[in-house]
Amino acid sequence: SSAKGLVVGDVKFRVDGRLVDAAGFPRGACIEGGEVSSFQTRARCVLVVEKDATLMRLIDDGAPAKLNCVMITGRGFPCVATRRFLKALHTELPLLPCYMLCDADPFGVYIAATYTVGSLSLC
Repeated sequence: SSAKGLVVGDVKFRVDGRLVDAAGFPRGACIEGGEVSSFQTRARCVLVVEKDATLMRLIDDGAPAKLNCVMITGRGFPCVATRRFLKALHTELPLLPCYMLCDADPFGVYIAATYTVGSLSLC
């Protein structure tokens, strides 16, 4: 599957050795497959947003800067690249808290669980 996730905010990282500064992409940097490492951020937290439309509204309202957070979306059900990105970020920066903004319905809970424990299809 192709990568479809986005990351927004004050975070720099390397993808296969190439430096990416998400702050340079006001509508979000594409989360690509590949080896992700060397995260640098001054953000206070990570906010994973279920829906792309919600993320775009938060961006329009200036939320990444106001909340001083990195925002990530998988645009619905997250692709493997997005889940690996979040895992690498959390592994390198374990003290950076991660929060999830999703619908309070069974599908939203399923998406949140997919970020935390993975999907049944990959078991």
